[in-house]
Amino acid sequence: IVKTYKPPVGDEFNIYSLDAFDQKNNSVVRHVMAWCDFVFFMQLVAVTETATKGIGKAIAMAFAAQGHQLFLCARGEEGLKKLSAEITSQYPQSKVHYKAVDLSEKEEAIEFSRWCLSYVEPDILINNAGVYLMGSLIDEKDGQLESQLNTNLLSAYYVTKTLLPDMIQRGRSE
Repeated sequence: IVKTYKPPVGDEFNIYSLDAFDQKNNSVVRHVMAWCDFVFFMQLVAVTETATKGIGKAIAMAFAAQGHQLFLCARGEEGLKKLSAEITSQYPQSKVHYKAVDLSEKEEAIEFSRWCLSYVEPDILINNAGVYLMGSLIDEKDGQLESQLNTNLLSAYYVTKTLLPDMIQRGRSE
């Protein structure tokens, strides 16, 4: 899925969800079987999920390279600290904020969104949180489907629902 975003000043760029370009292997990554988080950017302020690995990390690094302020979220604080240090050392013009949260929990997804709004007003939201729990239906643990739905679908719903009114009010979304 591709959406072209035209920032207030500067060149337009594309935002990709579900697919990401893997520079190392020169191919498009179509399946991510890892937890994803959120990343929030300012100057352009963008929110994306999975800051500490995979597509989310690639998106965070790309925005950091452009000097945007980042608001990162992941379940593990250690991974966030490491990524924050990596970004700060490679892109000192980019300021990094982070918060450890579990986006599969409704209250944490909403709290993260409100935390971001307490700092900045977002321009871009990239929902990228996801998990794939392998197994067969017959052997699946009770609650596994609900866990995947909470992470892959409802986290995006609650974060979007919390951030979107502000974005619409400022003309950043429709």
